Amino acid sequence: MTMGALPVRDFVERGLPLMSAASAAAQVVLGPGLHSEITLVALAFAVSAVLMAMVATAASGSVPIGLAAALVTVLAFPASYSYPKLLVYAAVFGAVVWYGRGPSFLRLAVLAAAVAVAFLFRHDHGFFLLAGSVLMLAVLHGKAAVRPLAALVLNVLLLVSPYLIWVQVHEGLAQYFGDGVEFSRRESERASWWEPPAFQLDRTQPMFERIEGGPVVNVRWVTGMTEAAIRDSEQELDLIRRDPVGPLTWQYELRGWRSGALERLVRDPSVADTHGIDRGQYRLEVPAPTGIHRLMVGMTVPGPGMRLRENAVAALFYACWLMPAITLILLWRGPPVDREAMALALMAAAVQLAMNMSMLRDPLDSRIRDVVAPFAVMLAFAAGALAALRGTRQQSAIGKAGAAALVTGALAITAALGPLAEHLTETRALLGMDGVRARFTELHDELAPPRNRTGRVSQASEQLAAYFTSCTAPGERLLAMTFAPELFFYSHRGFAGGHVAMTPGYFVAARHEAGILDRLARESVPIVIMDSETQHEMAIHYPRLVAHVMAAYAEAGRVAVGPGKDLILLTDRARSPVRRFADGRLPCYTS
Repeated sequence: MTMGALPVRDFVERGLPLMSAASAAAQVVLGPGLHSEITLVALAFAVSAVLMAMVATAASGSVPIGLAAALVTVLAFPASYSYPKLLVYAAVFGAVVWYGRGPSFLRLAVLAAAVAVAFLFRHDHGFFLLAGSVLMLAVLHGKAAVRPLAALVLNVLLLVSPYLIWVQVHEGLAQYFGDGVEFSRRESERASWWEPPAFQLDRTQPMFERIEGGPVVNVRWVTGMTEAAIRDSEQELDLIRRDPVGPLTWQYELRGWRSGALERLVRDPSVADTHGIDRGQYRLEVPAPTGIHRLMVGMTVPGPGMRLRENAVAALFYACWLMPAITLILLWRGPPVDREAMALALMAAAVQLAMNMSMLRDPLDSRIRDVVAPFAVMLAFAAGALAALRGTRQQSAIGKAGAAALVTGALAITAALGPLAEHLTETRALLGMDGVRARFTELHDELAPPRNRTGRVSQASEQLAAYFTSCTAPGERLLAMTFAPELFFYSHRGFAGGHVAMTPGYFVAARHEAGILDRLARESVPIVIMDSETQHEMAIHYPRLVAHVMAAYAEAGRVAVGPGKDLILLTDRARSPVRRFADGRLPCYTS
C-alpha cells in the first residue's frame, strides 16, 4: 500500500482492510521500518488496556476488580498481529458502556462507528460485535428497541458503504463475500473448540524450583576442610554453590545480602577469604537484584514438572466456555443488577461463544489468548456480583471470597499462559527503570540502520532480503508461491499476482488463478519463490500458473529455512543477469 497499491483493486484483500491500512499509515507517519509497526502494536495494546479497565470497572462496579480483570488481557499477552482482537472489542464494549449510561443518538452513532471499524479491521469481528450490540439494545430497551436497532444497523451500513462500493466496483460484493465465506469454511475445518485439552504433569521433571538470581561472590574455605564440612557450612551460611574458581574456592549465590548476613559470612571461622564483599563495611561490591526481583529471589515456585503453560491453556479453554454459563446463573439467581449491566454481560457472553466457536483452533496456546476481551468483561461482572452478595455475614463473606478466588484464579492462569516470568525477564522490568531503559536501548539498537527494516532475523531471511534488494529494481515485484510475507517487507519489494502469500487450499478457484495470471502479465517479476514442502500441492491447485512459471522461469538456487524445508528461487529465463550475487550462484539483474 505504501507503494501505491490498493486493496481489492490491486491485490486480494482477505477481509482485514483496515489492519493493512493502519500498518501502512504507521509506515508513512512514523517512517519505514519495524519500529513503526512496533509502535503501532504497543499503542494498540496500551489503548486496549485502558479501555478494558474502564469497561471492567463499569461491569463490576468496583475499581480494584475492574483493574484486575483488565490485567487479565495484559497478562495473556496475545501475539502482536492479534491486537485488533483486543482493541476493537474493547472499543465496542466501551461504547456500549457509554451508551448504556445515557442513551442518545450521538452515543449510538459512536457505537455504530466502533462496530464499523471492527468490521473493517476484520469482517467477522464486525459481525460478532454487531450481533452482540443488537442483543444489548434488545435487553436494554425491551419493546422500545426497534428504533435504536434500526438506527444502529443503518449507521453501520452507512459507515462501511464506501468500502462496500469500492469492492462492488473492483470485484463485486457477491464474489468478495463468497471468497470470505469459503475462507472461513476452510478455517473452520481447522477449528478444535469441541476437543478440550487435557491437564497434564511431567513427573520426570521437578514439580517445584527456587527462583535464583542473587548476587554472586567468591568464597575460599580454610585449608584442611573436608567436602562434608564445606557442605555443612554452605547450608549454615545459606550459600548456593556455583562454579569452582580455585583450590577450596567456589562462586556462590547469596540468598541474603543484608549487612548482618555479610558480616556473618566474612567472620565465619571456616571462611578464609571472600571476593565481591567489602570486608570492612560488610557491603557488596558486585551487582545485586533490586525492586521486585530482589523480593522474588529465593521464592519457591512451580517447576517444569507442573507444565504450567500447557495446563494454563487447558484451564483458560474451560474458563472461556464456563464463564458465559456463570454469567447467566448470576443474572438469574445473583443479586439484582440494572439493565445496563445485564445488557453488557449478556452481550459479552454472546460474543464469547461466537469467538470460541470460530477462533479456537491449533495452535491453541496462541489462539486462546485471542478471545480474552469478552472473558475479562464477564469476569469483572461475575466478581462484582459475588462481591455484592448480601444476606448473613457468612453469605457476604462467601461472596467476597468467591470473587477473590475468581479473579485470582484468572490472573494466575493468564500469568502462566503469558508467560509472565519470561516477559518480566525479557523486558528487565524486575531490575527497575534502569533495566527497562537498558531494554529500550537494546531494541533501539536492534532496529537502527542498516537493520531498521528487518531487526534481528535468521541468516536465511537476511540473505534472501539482501539478494532481493540488491538484485531487483525497486519497482519490480516478486511472486511468492509459498507463505513468506515477511520477505517483501524486509526487501521493500511488492508482491506479484495480487497475493501476498499462497497457502494450499485457499483462493484456489479457477478465477483466482486467472486473476493471478492476468496481473502477472502486467507486472515486472524477475523472481518466483516456492518451497520444497508445498510445490507439488501448488501444481495441483494452480496447474496453469505452475505451467507458466516452469516455462518462463528456471531454478537458480535453494535456501534452507527450516528442517527439511527449502525456499526455491526461480529466475526469469528471458533476462540476462548483469552480475552474480554473493558466492556467484544467484543471478543479479541490477548493477
